[in-house]
Amino acid sequence: MRGLFRFGTAVPVLLLSACGPPAPIRLQSPPLAIYRAFDLNNRAPTVRAVHDGLEISVEEFVSKEKSREVFDADLAAYGVLALLVTLVNSGSRDHVIERDAVRAFLDGRPLVRLLAKEAADMSTAVEFDRRVRAQDIAYGVLILNPAGVVVFMSHWFHCLGNPDCNLAQEREKRQYAIDYDRKQIPLRFETMELQQAPVPPGRKTGGFVYFKFPEGSDRPLDKITLVVIGRDPLSGAETEVRLPLVNAR
Repeated sequence: MRGLFRFGTAVPVLLLSACGPPAPIRLQSPPLAIYRAFDLNNRAPTVRAVHDGLEISVEEFVSKEKSREVFDADLAAYGVLALLVTLVNSGSRDHVIERDAVRAFLDGRPLVRLLAKEAADMSTAVEFDRRVRAQDIAYGVLILNPAGVVVFMSHWFHCLGNPDCNLAQEREKRQYAIDYDRKQIPLRFETMELQQAPVPPGRKTGGFVYFKFPEGSDRPLDKITLVVIGRDPLSGAETEVRLPLVNAR
């Protein structure tokens, strides 16, 4: 799993270089995706449609590689469908895309829409917690190993009377870093979520929408259709665009 330490080397080195618990787990070894801005430009959409001057493109993030690049987790493996919706208004009037006006259907049945925090809690947060537990377990296994006990005890004795070597303080620092990164996960999803905003002529906007795959689904993208409804804020006239993901890679 990317971002996880190679325990055969990292933890022994850690014990030899410091007298505290393992360093805090990180979602990625830099740069962290949760701190990296996401660029809407130069994307390769899965499908694209133009209606009444409003261009709508959709890019799926079902593949493990693409999902990890942005979310540091294989979202689809956790039952989350992430779709990047990009809107370009090349017409002459404003359009408003409301969050609830983006819907997904699987074989004609609506998929459950997830809020950003719900999607994060179902996927990346779960993977993050698993990595933390795996690191803790590996650290514990090392300590139970005879060689690990010798290394740990030697550093424990080294710490006695050393004001710069505080095991409790090191644990607190690690836990603080873990808690901080954990809180950033839903914020990352929320920052990239599609927001309700006017799209005036000549402007571009976009963001992610999240849906829940049905239990036991094999994630058949070619059976999913996305429906996007744009609305004229002055007249109230609506523009409905249907985008079957038949070209999904």
